[in-house]
Amino acid sequence: MLIFPEGSVTNNKYLMPFKRGPFVAEKTVVPVLLTYEVDDCLIHPFIDTLSTVQTTILTQCAVLLHKQKFRIRVKFLPPFQPNPYLFKTHEARGDERWKVFAWAVRDAMLKNSDMKEEPNNYGHEERVKFLAYLGGKSKTYELEPEAKAEAEKARTKKHN
Repeated sequence: MLIFPEGSVTNNKYLMPFKRGPFVAEKTVVPVLLTYEVDDCLIHPFIDTLSTVQTTILTQCAVLLHKQKFRIRVKFLPPFQPNPYLFKTHEARGDERWKVFAWAVRDAMLKNSDMKEEPNNYGHEERVKFLAYLGGKSKTYELEPEAKAEAEKARTKKHN
């Protein structure tokens, strides 16, 4: 079974906090890093403001009609088994055991990828606003300086 513990996918730059689902049972998990590699693709798989059906159709059209390259790089990490040492050593990482377990898995994934921790823990509503700004549908959106510079660069590139 494949579970996306973030509850979504991101832009290959940030790893969002994990939801509790796969961690409550405290069973062994096998972390898998998915990196979407797109070359000037019009549709990116991490745009979660569209339904799965819409994203699938648009992605297939982009690949078939425009001959765009779209790849997913998959990296399996070793199985991760929670244990008493983990919970005792890292108890400050969460007020519930599942949070400590989720933190440890996420930390291992961050250390084995080029991604950073999600800086602002943007929720779905925030991503919708952000994508509207990137798409030119909104003229303002307050972001941290680094994120704002990235957004402005993407916006400028789109309109040139």
